[in-house]
Amino acid sequence: MKKSLNWLKNLFTKDRSLIITSLLIAIAFWFYVVGVYAPETAKVIRDVPLTATLSKTANLTDDKNIDLESAQEKLMILKGTPATVDVVVDGLRTELGTLSSDDIKAEIDFSTITGAGEYELPVKVKLPSQYKLVSVNPDKVVVKIEKKITMGIEVAPNTTGKVKDGYALESIKSVPAIISVTGPEMVVTSIKKAVANIDITDANDVVAKKSSYTLLDKNGTIIDMTNITTDVSQVLVTANVFKSKIVPFTAKVINSSGGSDENFSTVNINPKEIEIVGSSSIIDSINSIDLGVVDMAEATTKGQTFTIEIVIPNGVKALTPVTKATVNVTYPELSTKTLNIKNFEFVGANAARGSLPNGYSVSVKVRGVASDLDALNESMIKGTIAIPDVAATGKTQITITFNLPSESKTSVIGKYNAIVTIK
Repeated sequence: MKKSLNWLKNLFTKDRSLIITSLLIAIAFWFYVVGVYAPETAKVIRDVPLTATLSKTANLTDDKNIDLESAQEKLMILKGTPATVDVVVDGLRTELGTLSSDDIKAEIDFSTITGAGEYELPVKVKLPSQYKLVSVNPDKVVVKIEKKITMGIEVAPNTTGKVKDGYALESIKSVPAIISVTGPEMVVTSIKKAVANIDITDANDVVAKKSSYTLLDKNGTIIDMTNITTDVSQVLVTANVFKSKIVPFTAKVINSSGGSDENFSTVNINPKEIEIVGSSSIIDSINSIDLGVVDMAEATTKGQTFTIEIVIPNGVKALTPVTKATVNVTYPELSTKTLNIKNFEFVGANAARGSLPNGYSVSVKVRGVASDLDALNESMIKGTIAIPDVAATGKTQITITFNLPSESKTSVIGKYNAIVTIK
């Protein structure tokens, strides 16, 4: 017995080649048994990419039998699609070892959708032909599908910062002025504008910069860009900065019938001034903007208000958003009286051709400060009649202008004409 044990001991300690040979035979026998009696097994393939593309879609709202491209134009997936799934596959042990997620295609089956809404849809898996699908996890996914539209959205360029003193922002624009936005109908229709900012801090010239933009709704709330695409990511914003100046409006008071209304009237212009921008050479030459003349000949003793179109000088632009100004001319407390004027003279190249009937006179109503009006009499007023340079013989009606003392705070009320005989 002792000899037998020693023999076995010597066999496993001294003859190593026998040991190695035995192990190889055992391993080969195991592979034989597995291959012949248990050739198939299951394997879990994790993180198989899940494709979520609208395809094979039919019977959509508004249209029937829509093809793939048309379906993708009308609808879009909003949420509910995991990035990957886990797949259990059955196959030969000898082949499963090389199978990976790259060999498997998993996709959501959209064939049953009928339009926008929320759906629970199956996950379909495609395997190489030698494998069998055991299971997929998850085997269904809940997805939300929305109608997809494209709209043009106006870009609203906006400035930040303050230009250099003595300068002003004349205008700002964006290129393109409208961007194309595509996404869920509910989101896209809520977009009011795209705001693109440009910094004009200390600017004294044109500033141009490419700028990204933010989509806002009517309340100024930022739109979530998830599921939104646009045709451009940036716009070119140009801010035109020029020299600026605030200048007053002026107006000249006259009385075409005669008198010095400017000497005893008060003029109020609204607005009083305006801000203009332009090149330095032009801006520096402008100190006021003239509204022209206001004729008080037919004004009442209280005065008159005139509305006048504002004419901006060439080469500059108004920043103040006004197109008209009012000129209000008022008088102090005035008195009136009527004088019978008999003193007339003809002027002009054809003055000698004019004549009036003997003893011709005109009753003229005059207004003025009481003290000056009391001192005024008929002998101090002369009527002037201008004979036209081209005048046919015969009788014609010509406007009379009355000359009053220049220092007198008085003027004529109304318009007067004379029937003049041209010889």
